[in-house]
Amino acid sequence: MKSFRWDHIKRAAQDAFLARFRRGSPFPSEGQFLALIESFCNPGGPRKPLVVMEAWDKYALNLIDNWDIRCCMKLVACFPDCLPAIYRNQKPSCDYDEKGNWILIFT
Repeated sequence: MKSFRWDHIKRAAQDAFLARFRRGSPFPSEGQFLALIESFCNPGGPRKPLVVMEAWDKYALNLIDNWDIRCCMKLVACFPDCLPAIYRNQKPSCDYDEKGNWILIFT
């Protein structure tokens, strides 16, 4: 039996998100291209693409942080690296640890 704290899995998913959408080239992802488009289509006036990307990053990180544990494996499907490969296709049970933190338990 192996358990993982839910907040640690979410943090790993956030790290995976940031790694996926922040690469070295100017437009490595569709998200950054869309940020450029949105920055010029903003009714309040143009915004720099970096400002738009930072807002999108903040929104996505908040979305992951508030992810419902009942949909935990959907988060794993979106960001597989947040959980060791051996557990990615297993169905966990959810419980609390002795400190009151949500945990995923794999048997």
